[in-house]
Amino acid sequence: MTIRAWSDEYSSGIEQIDEQHKGLFQRINAFEEENDDTLTMKGAVDFLDGMMGLLEEHFAAEDALMEENDYPLMDVHKAFHNDLRAAILACMDSVKSFRSKSVQRAIPTAVSDREPYRQVLELLTGWLDHIVRDDTIIFHYCEHRDFNLAGAIYGRTCEILTMDNQLLGYGKIDLIENDDIEINYKHGRIPVKFNDVVKVSVIMQNQESCHFVSKVYLNKNSSVKLFRGAVIKTENDRAFYRISVLIDAVLKREGQEPMDIRIIDISAGGLLIATETVMEQGEEVLIQFMLEKTWFTEKCTVMRTFKKDTVIRHYGMKFAFDDGSSLTNLVGQLNTLQGKRNQKL
Repeated sequence: MTIRAWSDEYSSGIEQIDEQHKGLFQRINAFEEENDDTLTMKGAVDFLDGMMGLLEEHFAAEDALMEENDYPLMDVHKAFHNDLRAAILACMDSVKSFRSKSVQRAIPTAVSDREPYRQVLELLTGWLDHIVRDDTIIFHYCEHRDFNLAGAIYGRTCEILTMDNQLLGYGKIDLIENDDIEINYKHGRIPVKFNDVVKVSVIMQNQESCHFVSKVYLNKNSSVKLFRGAVIKTENDRAFYRISVLIDAVLKREGQEPMDIRIIDISAGGLLIATETVMEQGEEVLIQFMLEKTWFTEKCTVMRTFKKDTVIRHYGMKFAFDDGSSLTNLVGQLNTLQGKRNQKL
């Protein structure tokens, strides 16, 4: 079974690094496929020793790329490289110290006797996850290095997420000074601390979405300050994270009677709704709903349609407002709602 297959979406566009990544993917997957029940402890140590040599060559190439492009999260990425070095050495020591009648015997199928294989596989799986997430961020940053982040995001509403895309809260980008970014969120306290790495998604003035990653250096009751951000993506889709709410609402179409609908998810960018009504992509409607004891009546555009079954249809709706008082009020209620959920985590 392949742990994770190589995909072109992991590509950096730099031949040396892509060939290194492909080789490491192949080597790790081959290890998993060939050694399930046949790995000796000496074989595990030899494999990790060989991997260490390949990784050092790869780390040197990545370090040079980050330094050449002044990557804002270079210290975080280099720290991960150091952690992986330490993890490989610790895994080698653990395998060597594993008690066995013979260091050369094959590992039986009993779970307790397959510890070397389990330890090595767990380490390798974590490293592949690092390539897919952290290394890819470097390549996206290099691609968007000349993007004018400050001009695109100042004064805009944003969402703050973990690197695993868990929503932490919404805010407004109020200050950009010396490439540092201050996000004012006013409602509740976002659960982050110094040196945490976060992802921020912003709807820009042109209505495209911008995503960047950054490190936290100050978290106050009403705002969070971030170090210089690394842009990793710009796109036409509104990619704001949605909060599950499951609330009743009313949909109003011109010339028709109001009808009851169900809001499944909500965000600062729009709604996901469920209804029996048939609507067309691009159609504009009014949706009235209550969130945290506040009523909203907002103009929305149908962006996507999903037929759930023979009766119920789901629609992705985009709000038509643009950082006015209505959006400010909505963001406040979303932060209140998310803040309550954060307290339960």
